[in-house]
Amino acid sequence: MTSELIDYREHDKNFWYEELEEWVPKRIYDCHAHMLNNSLIDDSSEHKGVFPDADFEGLRGWQKTVFPNRDVNNLILGRPALGTRINEYNDWLYNELRHNKLTRSHR
Repeated sequence: MTSELIDYREHDKNFWYEELEEWVPKRIYDCHAHMLNNSLIDDSSEHKGVFPDADFEGLRGWQKTVFPNRDVNNLILGRPALGTRINEYNDWLYNELRHNKLTRSHR
């Protein structure tokens, strides 16, 4: 997940500071965030490449853009896709998240 894929406009930023900044808590637990690694989906699957890769670093970068000056942690969900090599995906997910003790993943 990269910022180039998201159309975050100046009016989005203005809306945050004018309407949400004082209202949104300083600590957020996002219970619905997906991570995706297309290399773990079989080439023959119609689901491969439908959505861009979304690793933890990219997710965190996006959260810093959308929720400035907030401490955000997550419950990470996989993206269910036929052809995903589940055990490899779970290993990848574990390695992505292992240094963040406040973020969890659903298997």
